[in-house]
Formats: sequence, C-alpha cells, structure tokens
Amino acid sequence: MKTFEDLEFKPHLLSNMCPGAKRAVMDFDNGANISVIIGDIFYSNGIDTYEVLVSDTDDLDGIQSHLTKDEITELMLKLQNL
Repeated sequence: MKTFEDLEFKPHLLSNMCPGAKRAVMDFDNGANISVIIGDIFYSNGIDTYEVLVSDTDDLDGIQSHLTKDEITELMLKLQNL
C-alpha cells in the first residue's frame, strides 16, 4: 500500500509566487487520485501541514486543509481500499 512517503514532490507551478511550494500527485489502481500541496499560500502552514485534493471517489471528493503526514497516509490507505 502507498503512503505519504511514496509521494514524489516537485516544485508547484506557483512556486514563483510562493517560494518552496511543492506538489505531489498520485493515481491509484481503482481510479481514485490525490493531490498534495505544501506552501503558505495554500491551506497549509508551509512547514508540516498540507492541502489535499481527492477526486474520483463518491464519498471522499474535495479539498481538505492542514493535514499532517500521518493524516494523509490514513487518507491514502482509505482511498486504496475503496
């Protein structure tokens, strides 16, 4: 099962406006996907909480704010078990 540690962060497209902003995207075999962003112009503290967008699921779609690494791993495990 994939966890937070499996996410590969790359500079966010808005990193010129928000230095250090990063984004990781992961698609799961069941069609669900997750986008994780860190940066202080997002729903993140820019240090150790993240903004998360989940899509392609019926009950978990949407944006979640200020999630920790552990909370993101829990969410990823739920997504993979849909």
